[in-house]
Amino acid sequence: MTKTIVCTLLLALVLAAAAPMSQAFVPFKTQLKTLYADPNKDADVVFRFPIEVTMLGMTEDLNWFKVRIKFELAFIRYEYTGWVNIPVGSTFNLPPIDLKKVPL
Repeated sequence: MTKTIVCTLLLALVLAAAAPMSQAFVPFKTQLKTLYADPNKDADVVFRFPIEVTMLGMTEDLNWFKVRIKFELAFIRYEYTGWVNIPVGSTFNLPPIDLKKVPL
């Protein structure tokens, strides 16, 4: 069950990271809560994630993303922060970005 959730989250992160590639960066603190059928906000909702995934940062080469995953079950709250390797920069041969120029 946990492996399925983690795989689904990684898929969501890849989709969220690939969408703004025309701008060559992913904004910080991007919420991933809804999976759409098409790449627009008016599309049908395929799945709503029962957990909160927040992108907190990234490396200059766009291959590592810092994420926070939070979810609650009754009175128990889980929160994990760590790094996930999604090789967006090396897959699309993007040049390194200057993180100082990325808007917060």
